[in-house]
Amino acid sequence: MDVLEVRRHELTAACSPKWAPCRIRYYPDVGRIYISGPAGQHIGWAGTLADAIDQLARADTSQVLPE
Repeated sequence: MDVLEVRRHELTAACSPKWAPCRIRYYPDVGRIYISGPAGQHIGWAGTLADAIDQLARADTSQVLPE
């Protein structure tokens, strides 16, 4: 997984050069992290950054990420 950009409360990453960037966004008011695919598809919620990266790395590419 390559980290492409880090901004306040948001990390943009891609697992492979052929994948479009995905987003990991922290919501401080909620205390949770939201993981989304390149077109904004919901991948999941996480409590820690490690869990968010793990969910993104294990995302079912056939259902969540474009081919």
